[in-house]
Amino acid sequence: MGKQKTYKRILEYSRNIFFEVGYSKVSMDELVHEIGMSKATLYRYYSSKEELFEAVVDDFFDEIEEEIYHILNTNLSSDAIIEKFIYTMSKRLSIIDPNAAYDIEKSTPLLFKKFLERRKIAILDNLVNILENGKKEGIYRSDISSIIVANIILASIDQLTKKEFVINNEFSYSDIFGSVISTVIDGYKLR
Repeated sequence: MGKQKTYKRILEYSRNIFFEVGYSKVSMDELVHEIGMSKATLYRYYSSKEELFEAVVDDFFDEIEEEIYHILNTNLSSDAIIEKFIYTMSKRLSIIDPNAAYDIEKSTPLLFKKFLERRKIAILDNLVNILENGKKEGIYRSDISSIIVANIILASIDQLTKKEFVINNEFSYSDIFGSVISTVIDGYKLR
C-alpha cells in the first residue's frame, strides 16, 4: 500500500473513532486494532495521539473546504449554492457525536479550539462570499452587512451546539446547522 493511501486510511479510521467516541476514550492500541496495523507502523506516521487527532481535524476541514470550493465554482445561483452549502456542512458535521465533541473539548482543549477555528473559517469566509454574490444577483438584502449575517449564523451555531442544549433537546449538529442558516437566510432574502 502506498504511503498516501496509508495516511488516508489512518485518518479515515481515526476520524470515525474520534468523532464517534471522543478523544480520551480512545487509545492508540484501539486505533491500531481498528485500522488493522501494528503500533510501530502507526507511530511511523504519527508520533502521538495528539498529532494524529490534529491531522484528523485538518484532513476533515480540508475535505470540507475542497467540497465547498467546488460548490462555489459552479454556475448556480447564490440561493442554490447556499442550499448545497447547508447540505454539505450538515452532512459533514452529522458524523460528529455531540458526546464525543464534549469529550474532545474536555480532554484536549487546545485541539478542540483548533477544531472550532477551522469550523469558523469554513463557515464565515464561505458564507460571506455566497451572501455577497447573492446581493449582486438581487437575492439578498443589500442594507445588511453580509459579515454581520454570517457572524449571527456562527454565533447562533456556537450557542446552540453547547452541551446542555444539544443533549437536553436531542438535536444533532446537522439539525442545528441547517436550522440556523435556513432561518437567518430566509430573513435576509429580498421579498
